[in-house]
Amino acid sequence: MSLTKLIRWSGMSLMLGGIAFAVHLITHPPGETAQYAFYPLWVPSHLLGSIASVLILLGPVGLYVRQSEKIALPGLIGFILTFVGFTLSAGALIFISVIFIPFLAAQGRDSIVDPKGPLFNSSAMQLTVGVSALSLLLGLLLLAITTLRARLLPHWGRG
Repeated sequence: MSLTKLIRWSGMSLMLGGIAFAVHLITHPPGETAQYAFYPLWVPSHLLGSIASVLILLGPVGLYVRQSEKIALPGLIGFILTFVGFTLSAGALIFISVIFIPFLAAQGRDSIVDPKGPLFNSSAMQLTVGVSALSLLLGLLLLAITTLRARLLPHWGRG
């Protein structure tokens, strides 16, 4: 596959991911606790959000490939941090929201996954969420700064 095709496909993936994520937000039940896992749209909505996250994850690949020579090491670090942050977030969304919470709710053990329950207050969960959020935040910030400095995108795309 040529680099031009890779860049175009990653852009298409990013657009489809954005649309899928918007639909996920529109169809999402009114809450995130296990009691809402019985809503008929819980699993489809979270599955769509997971697919959207994976599609969005592929977007920065084309952005990085397009400008990799100009953004050098800081851009690579930003890309890797962004990719790791999105991967951890997508994995957590798929596992926790699509599989784990509905399973525990069906078993009547929904107090485990309550926002004030033992799962979300565990140090392992807080560390995982913190690392993924920090990685994503720093990665996107560094990638945005290096993208602006590279001046390869059209002026209307830079703001």
